[in-house]
Amino acid sequence: MVVGQQLRSVVVTVLQSGKRRAAQSFLATKSANAAYVGFIVFYALCFVVTYVVYVRKSEKQLEGV
Repeated sequence: MVVGQQLRSVVVTVLQSGKRRAAQSFLATKSANAAYVGFIVFYALCFVVTYVVYVRKSEKQLEGV
C-alpha cells in the first residue's frame, strides 16, 4: 500500500510541474504554437514507432501469416 501512495505522489508532482511549465511557456510566448508543434512531433514519433514495430514487413514473419 505504501508503494501505491508513493507512486501517486510522484505522478501528482510530475503532472503539477508539467502544468506549471506549460503555463509559463504560454505566458512567455502568448501563443500555443509551440505546444501544437510539440504534439505534432510527438504523434509523428508515435506513428514511426508503430510502423517500425507492428506494420512493416519483417524477415522473421511466420509462414502463411
